[in-house]
Amino acid sequence: MMQNSFGILFVLLSVIFINACQSSSEIESTVNTDNHSVVTIQDKLSSDKLAPELVVIPTGTHTLGDISGIGIEVEQPTYKVTIEKPFAIGKYEVTFEEYDYFCDMTGRRKPDSEGWGRGKRPVIDVTWYDAQEYVEWLTRRTGEHYFLPSEAQWEYAARAGTITNYWWGDEAGDKNAQCGDCAAIHRCVDCKNVPLIDEGTVKVGSFRPNQFGLYDVHGNVAEWTADCGNHRNSSTPSQGYPRSTGDCSAHVMKDGSWFNNIRFIRSSVRVIPPDGNEYQGKHVGFRVAREIK
Repeated sequence: MMQNSFGILFVLLSVIFINACQSSSEIESTVNTDNHSVVTIQDKLSSDKLAPELVVIPTGTHTLGDISGIGIEVEQPTYKVTIEKPFAIGKYEVTFEEYDYFCDMTGRRKPDSEGWGRGKRPVIDVTWYDAQEYVEWLTRRTGEHYFLPSEAQWEYAARAGTITNYWWGDEAGDKNAQCGDCAAIHRCVDCKNVPLIDEGTVKVGSFRPNQFGLYDVHGNVAEWTADCGNHRNSSTPSQGYPRSTGDCSAHVMKDGSWFNNIRFIRSSVRVIPPDGNEYQGKHVGFRVAREIK
C-alpha cells in the first residue's frame, strides 16, 4: 500500500514538475523505473559541461533508522520523517569526471584514484569540507541551491518507500551492490574483466536503481551528509532538515562502501568518522542534493 502511494505521488509530481520547470539552464527528462515515473533534472555548468544528474524525490512520511532491529546503537531509535516539499538528489554518487572538472576550474588538488580509474567511478579520498565546497561551487555556477543531503533526506531517498534492510529486500541477493562480502561482488551488470579477488569501487550505475531511480545507495562508497555527529538518532519526528546539534566537527556518513560487509551497507547504517570532517579514504565519497523552487 505504501509503495502504491509513492507511485501515485510520483506520477502527480511528474506532471506538475514538467509544467513548472522549463528553464534554459537545466535539462529535464522522464523515465519509468519499476512502474515509477522518475523525473530527472540536470543543470548546465558551461556550453559543454553539466552538473550531476538529479532525481526528484516526492513528499511523504516514512520510518527511518534500525527498523529490522539487527543494527547497532548508533542506528537507534527509529523515527518518523515527513518530507513536505520535493527535493532533488544525485542519481549517482559524484564521479571523478565531475569532481575533476571542479578541481580544474578552481585550481584544487585532484584526489587519488587508488589506481582503479577515474571517469565514471565515484570520487574518493574527499573530506567533508571538500564535498561542502563542491556543492557551494555548484550553487555559484548554476544559481540553484545545491547542498549535501541531510541524513533523513538521504535515508528517505535510499529506502524509496521500503522498510527492509536494503531497497530490494532483507537479504544480500545477487548483482545488487558492491561490498566486501556481497554475493554480487565483482559480478555487476556492467563490469567487464574485473578479477574476482580485486577490490575497490565500480562505475556508478553498474547495478539496478532503487524504486526512486537512485543508484548505489548500498555499497560502492560511503557518503557524507549535512548532519552533525550524534551517537543516536533523534527520537523527535523529523521534517528532513539536518541536525545542527551534536559534534559538528564530525558529520555523519551514510551507506557503507566496497570495503564494508553486507551488514554495514543497510539503509539505516550511519557512521561518525573518527577523524571528523577531515576524514578521507579510498571508501568515502558523496552525492549532492538540490532545492526545487
